Amino acid sequence: MTNKEIASKFQLLADLMTLHGADTFRARSYQFLGQSLKNIPDNLEGMEESALLGIKGVGRSTASQILAICATGSFPILEDYLSKTPFGLRQLLRLKGFGPQKVRQWWLELGVESIGELRYAIEENRLLSLKGFGLKSQHDLLEQLAFLQAHENQLLYPDLLKLATELRDEIANRVPGIPICIAGEVARKLPYSGEIDIVLGTSVNSLSFDGFTQLKKIDSSHQRIQTLWDGRLAVNLHGSRVDNLGFRCLELTGSAAFHKSIEGYLAKTPDRNFKDEKEWFSYHNIPFIPAEMREYPLQEILASSKLEEVIQPGDIRGVVHAHSHFSDGSDSLETLAIACAQQGFEYLVITDHSQAAFYANGMKWENILEQHREIDRLNSANGAFRLVKGIECDILPSGELDYSPDILATFEVVIASVHSQLRMDANKAMARLLRAIENPFTQILGHPTGRLLLSRPGYHLDMRKILDACKANQVAVEINANPRRLDLDWSWVPYAMEKQVLLCVNPDAHGVSGIKDITYGIAMARKGRLHRQGCLNTRDVNGFLKGLEKH
Repeated sequence: MTNKEIASKFQLLADLMTLHGADTFRARSYQFLGQSLKNIPDNLEGMEESALLGIKGVGRSTASQILAICATGSFPILEDYLSKTPFGLRQLLRLKGFGPQKVRQWWLELGVESIGELRYAIEENRLLSLKGFGLKSQHDLLEQLAFLQAHENQLLYPDLLKLATELRDEIANRVPGIPICIAGEVARKLPYSGEIDIVLGTSVNSLSFDGFTQLKKIDSSHQRIQTLWDGRLAVNLHGSRVDNLGFRCLELTGSAAFHKSIEGYLAKTPDRNFKDEKEWFSYHNIPFIPAEMREYPLQEILASSKLEEVIQPGDIRGVVHAHSHFSDGSDSLETLAIACAQQGFEYLVITDHSQAAFYANGMKWENILEQHREIDRLNSANGAFRLVKGIECDILPSGELDYSPDILATFEVVIASVHSQLRMDANKAMARLLRAIENPFTQILGHPTGRLLLSRPGYHLDMRKILDACKANQVAVEINANPRRLDLDWSWVPYAMEKQVLLCVNPDAHGVSGIKDITYGIAMARKGRLHRQGCLNTRDVNGFLKGLEKH
């Protein structure tokens, strides 16, 4: 568990305590503790109590709570507050710009306990009777609620994959010897979904569900049992003959457009069995299409793609976009470099936050000089592995970059990103990004839409114009691999390739554990059928830096 994840437990507790009107001093102390733990350079997980007690703000009580979080994922006082908080109120705490005090106000004064109830109250203009609310704040809140409701009961891909794997293993343990595969949207590696599909090589009606602690049978048919996981997430268990498992997985895994395009092939093999999907593709003399790429019609995939050139996880040679303890990362430069080298990478581009990101300990000039000296020292000692001097430079509301040209010139790599004033109208947002793209120091556009999946929609952008501008100004575009971002969206990869805009799959790591997020970015790049030569960090460090040069 990362320091950030541990810290979030204390921040959640602070919000819940405020929501319930608990002692203000205690709530604030947990809030401050959460904020400070995020930036501890050493990993909290694995620390002994004596080491935890050496951290400023950590006493015996909070040290034991940290140990409990590392062991179980939670601690008693948090579980107590969660148990007495309606689930709908916990969802409302996710709203941006409206803290727990506001949620408490809606709860106590209007009786609101869910997103639906709050939307109804807004539609009835009941919030206007509350102190601090006007028509604009009502409108902003209504937009957020509509977004949250549209994504209710959905989970991000890593969480879905974890649950699907646990459920598959649970069934396999109970019914040994039955072939099982994960299909559907999880197999396609969609960024998020609200359901899991699992195919079993047996009749699902023959299975007993006694003893499944989180699985409830709610419907059954000859080929499928639909269930609910934890009362919310839909799980579909599909039965199949063992000798036709591959065909059943193929039927369930693919977009509507893909399935429509293979209807003719399916009609030609109604009685033939296929133990795996590759057997079906081989029978029809079609190159195997991996599940994550089955988003477009088959003919389009085959006409526009050289499948053997599509990027693979092992093609990434350098880690680009990582934060160290110089800003808001949890690990030192040396720790990050060692971890990258151990995982087979050849270089690491350090891109800590710029000075405007004060909330993330953005770097002042003296910090930049110190970091560059440290990088030079490590490079002289590290042999073949190389640290590259980079920055994630804020794009200011005006579209200017956060540093003067003489400071920007000291970096080898400049990623330009928006982190503030995220609710500009479409025209202002476009003008802001276009000006930043035209800045001669901008080399990579970071997480271009600024979205946070299931939490915040992206900026109002004309992505075609953004990509066209990147091509004209020789600016690469990031596929931010953090599973909460996955931005640039995979659906824009084909257009970027068409315009010959270079892409870069970046983990946006805030510690060693974040490096692994590259795999999620690769999955999105593969969904868009990105060729490895179109990805900057499939090159060695010299090729990578050369690819950023402007001519």
